[in-house]
Amino acid sequence: MRDRLRGTPAEAKFEPGLLAIGGAAYRSAGRNLEAIVCWSYVGEKYPNNKDSGPKSLYSAVQAACQLWVTTKGRGPASWPTRRPTSSANFADHELTPEAQALVLATEAKVGGKPPLDLAKTYEEQIKSLQKTDPKYGRVTYEAGKKFYDAGSAPRDRRARSTASRRAPEPRRCWELYLDWAKSQNTLDASELQKIDERTVYIQQSRAQMWLWEPGANVEKTFGLLKDLEGRSTKSAAAKARALEFEQIKLRAYLQQGQLDKAIAVVEGMLTKAPDSPRTVASVKRIADAGWSELTKNFDKLSPERATQLIDWEIRYFREWVTAGAKIANYLEANDYNIAASRLFALGLYKNGLPPAWPGSFYLIDTAKFLHTEPTQLAADFYGKAIEVHGAGKPDFVIAVRIRRGACFGLLQRWKDLADDYKAVIAEASLVNPEERRIQTIGIERSEEAGAGHPRLRVRPLRARKER
Repeated sequence: MRDRLRGTPAEAKFEPGLLAIGGAAYRSAGRNLEAIVCWSYVGEKYPNNKDSGPKSLYSAVQAACQLWVTTKGRGPASWPTRRPTSSANFADHELTPEAQALVLATEAKVGGKPPLDLAKTYEEQIKSLQKTDPKYGRVTYEAGKKFYDAGSAPRDRRARSTASRRAPEPRRCWELYLDWAKSQNTLDASELQKIDERTVYIQQSRAQMWLWEPGANVEKTFGLLKDLEGRSTKSAAAKARALEFEQIKLRAYLQQGQLDKAIAVVEGMLTKAPDSPRTVASVKRIADAGWSELTKNFDKLSPERATQLIDWEIRYFREWVTAGAKIANYLEANDYNIAASRLFALGLYKNGLPPAWPGSFYLIDTAKFLHTEPTQLAADFYGKAIEVHGAGKPDFVIAVRIRRGACFGLLQRWKDLADDYKAVIAEASLVNPEERRIQTIGIERSEEAGAGHPRLRVRPLRARKER
């Protein structure tokens, strides 16, 4: 493609982006040297290209730093100093040239080690800097951010518990940054915006940290969120993160076990931004929390509270799927399957039936099955699960068809039921065309998806010849 572009008017337009993509591809493949060649070519030949030039040269330096460390200095050792010397070509509003040099030197010193090691290196740099130094604010901010990343990344409980004990480090670094930010008397609008954005990010991250276990303090989270909400009237950065603040508040209420207050937060998000991915994720979170409350404590709930929870759950699982379906590639086949399974069980709850699936809709008096909305939704969402899943292993589709068949039976949609079972017989090869033998299909409750979730179980009986 470069050969086709060479010497044409389109060369200067497309070559920088093409080589930048090539550098990223080489870096992903672990071929740092080739990535450096691509990126450095872009940065040096196209210094005025604001889309690819600065990013490519900076990426080249990062790759070279990692290469230099991993090869113990046998790589291109001159690369860690290249970015600062070229910085005059690229106006960087975030970093002064001095701060750029310090950041690169720090990353070169640490290489590809975990964020905690990089954070400690930044912390060492802070001690040698004065508040008047232009590097101080950025390096202090980076140190706190790296400490925070190290604490928030672990997923397993033991690692997260260990990480949470490091919480004082980001709080200490960020307090230093906030003190520095207050002392700035700059009139530069872009610099004020950067300071505001970082300040809001710091306060939001601190609010999240107070939810970490052990040592969580939800009241401190609420205090920080109150301050952030107050800033929203005069801070563009705080206003832009309003939904993120609501998500933290939702998590805090759920951590306290205050389901009703958490629901009020979600209702507010649905009013303000019903189609936002953050709102959709919050609807799913509250639906899961309500489901847990309903299924674990159903026998202890008053009839009024149980009815309230059932109606909430029907609405939120419907909202989750309906809104999620509008976002490209947001929901997968199993998401539709989970929502349908929960709605199927909620249909049983709503009609006063035992949540445990009895094995067949024939064992249920459909004349008393008056509330059909959740079951109809379940049938629709099972259909979407089949549609989204597409071709591939038939086991998932067969199981979902059986579950949808149970919905059709309760809804007395006999033709749809017959069509689904015909498809199951064909897809599962339940009729052997050579031996003319027939197997049977059974439906049982699945413990994996919760009460009322029917699952396909195919078990061969004593084969018999068809007459």
